[in-house]
Parts: sequence; structure tokens; C-alpha cells
Amino acid sequence: MDILIGDSLTAFTGNGTTTGWVTVADNTPFYPGTTCWILGTTAAPSKCKIVQLSGTTLIQLRLIQPSGVPGVGPSYGSNDMSAYTTADSAKISVTGQLAPVQNQSGLKLPNA
Repeated sequence: MDILIGDSLTAFTGNGTTTGWVTVADNTPFYPGTTCWILGTTAAPSKCKIVQLSGTTLIQLRLIQPSGVPGVGPSYGSNDMSAYTTADSAKISVTGQLAPVQNQSGLKLPNA
């Protein structure tokens, strides 16, 4: 089952970590398995996949390797997001897309 999610642009409320976690005020608009962009004023934008959510403020990310560009990141787990900081005005952006919704740990189910 998939659900349609809307656009969201959300500022970081804490710095990204070396284990791929970013902190936002509210992770409700974000879903594991969806594609997002991480933006900052000096760090290059990164296309990522949302790996998992924790609590109401944490999002774990994995870089998506561009086609034909080797060595960007693994196709599993997470990546270092420490280059994205609040001092750099880091943000996470998702565009409207279908989010895969499964009954697994860390994945959201739609409200009944």
C-alpha cells in the first residue's frame, strides 16, 4: 500500500550526525522509503532516501548514488550528514510522491 504525501521544506533544529540522523521540529511530513533533498547555504545539495524515523523529531538518511557516479554511498544503511548544520541553514525538502507504507519497525501507518 502507498499513500500520497505533499511537499514539505523543513529547517534542521540540530546538526546532522555522522550516523545519518538529522533533527527537525516535527518529522510528521516525512516517510521512510521516500526521496528527499538536503540543502544548506554552503554544503552541496544531496539527494537522499529516508531510511527511518525515530520519535517525533529524528530522520535517518542514506545518500542516493547518481547514475554512473561510483562511490557516493552504500545502497543500504545510512550516510554521514554532519556537513549539514543549523549554522549553514540546513533544510530537508520532499516533493509530493507516493510513500510506501508497511507494517515494520520505524515505518508509519496511515491514520485510520
